[in-house]
Amino acid sequence: MGKEIDLLNFIKNNPKTNLKDIISKNNITEITTKKILFDLLSKNLIKYKSNYYYDVNYIDEQSIEFDKDTFFGVFIKKEHKDIIKYLFKKITDYWIKSKNSKPTNTQIYKILVQLNNKLYLNLPIVWYKFGQIPVVSYNSNNLDIINLSNIIPDKEINNMVIENLKLNSRQIKLKQYNLGSTDLHQVYDLKEKMISKFYENDFMFIKNNFETFFRKIPYFKDENQTMNSFYEFLCVYNNLNRKLQLKNNYKELFNKLFNKFWDIIAINNFKNNIKEYYRKNNINILNFNFNLKIEEEEFNTLLENFNSEIDYNL
Repeated sequence: MGKEIDLLNFIKNNPKTNLKDIISKNNITEITTKKILFDLLSKNLIKYKSNYYYDVNYIDEQSIEFDKDTFFGVFIKKEHKDIIKYLFKKITDYWIKSKNSKPTNTQIYKILVQLNNKLYLNLPIVWYKFGQIPVVSYNSNNLDIINLSNIIPDKEINNMVIENLKLNSRQIKLKQYNLGSTDLHQVYDLKEKMISKFYENDFMFIKNNFETFFRKIPYFKDENQTMNSFYEFLCVYNNLNRKLQLKNNYKELFNKLFNKFWDIIAINNFKNNIKEYYRKNNINILNFNFNLKIEEEEFNTLLENFNSEIDYNL
C-alpha cells in the first residue's frame, strides 16, 4: 500500500510521465511498477493516454476550449447558458418597455440573480467583485435565444423588472447585499461601508473591522499571504502621522491596494462558487486560468511602492 501511495503521489506531482521515468525515479522494479500501475488504473485513480500516465483529475489546459461567453472562460451546461441568455434578453426588453432606456449590466445581473433565487433555477451564480452575478457575461450582440416562456413565466420577469426600475446600479447592488444574511452578504456589505469610510478618511474603521474578512470569507490557499500583508499595511497606515495619512499620493496607494486586495478576494470567491456548481452538476473541476498570479504580483508591487514611500518620508 505504501508504494502504491508513493507512486500515485509521484504521478500527481509529475503529470504526463512515462513508464521509464516512473521506474528510474522511484527505485522500484519494472514488474512491481507495472503491477501497481495496473491496480491504480483499475481503481480509476490514474489514467493512461499515448504512453503517458496522469492523475485522474488532471486536465491538459491546452485541450480546454474556453467559453468566450463566460467570465474566465469557465465551462457551464448549455441548458443553463440558454436560460441566462433568455433572461438577459427578456429583462432588457421589459426594462426598455417600462423606462424607455437600456438597463446597465449591473441592473441586468442583479435582477437575474433575484429571479434565479425566487424561481429556484439553480443557475451558475457566483460572488465576484460587485456581488452575485451569473457567470455568463452580458453581450447584447450575442443573444441568440431559445424561447423558454414555458419554463420561466414572462409575468415573473416583468414583475421583477418593475420592482427594481427605480434603483440605479449602486442601489440595486446594495439591495442585493441586504437581501440575504450569509457570511458573504455581510462581507460585501462591509466592503461598501469600508469604501465610504475611506472617503471620510476614517482608516481606523477599515482596520478595526478587518477581522470579518478573516472569519467570513471562504477559505482559500493564500500562498501570497495577501490577507496578512494587507492587514499589516492597515496597521502601519493607521500609525502614520495624520498629515501623511491624508497626503494624496498615500491615499492613492491606499485605494489601489484596497482595490487590488479585493480583486484577489473576489477571484477566490468566484473560484469557490464555480467549484460548488461543478460538484452539484457532476462536472469535472477544470483548471481555468483565473489570473491570480498577475493580481498578486500587482498587489506586491503596490505594497513595495508604499513601503518605499514610507522609508523616504520617515
